[in-house]
Amino acid sequence: MKYCFLIAFMFIVCVSASGQEGKDVFTMVQSKKSGEGTVKIHQDSSINHLVNKYINYCETAKGFPGFRIRIFSDSGNNARVKANNMKGKFSAAYTDYESYLVYNSPNFEIYVGDFRTKSEALKLLKALQSEYPSAFIVKALIVSPKN
Repeated sequence: MKYCFLIAFMFIVCVSASGQEGKDVFTMVQSKKSGEGTVKIHQDSSINHLVNKYINYCETAKGFPGFRIRIFSDSGNNARVKANNMKGKFSAAYTDYESYLVYNSPNFEIYVGDFRTKSEALKLLKALQSEYPSAFIVKALIVSPKN
């Protein structure tokens, strides 16, 4: 339970601090605005270092750990054309979700969605199963979801 809380906290910190450049997250929380209360955080300096290290990792990686759904993978003569057709077909049918064409030698693959948790990805996967029976969930670096 302790580790789940720590991972969730680090995720929230990474997402909320991605727009803050060079400013310590704990300093932002403790800073006092007029008319508001005061927050004091007493913790080991290694926690502060670890959280800041994770934030820097998220910024340099241009994303953070999450999940996507792979709906297509093929290699061969017309694999790129098939992949682009599949990407267009998906984008037209599911406008709320991003789709990504990735080349992992020798396969062209289509990944869809940017999900923080596996359960979020599972909801879309269940909806896609009839149209894309070979679709499955994979771990990936994702961009911050729009919702």
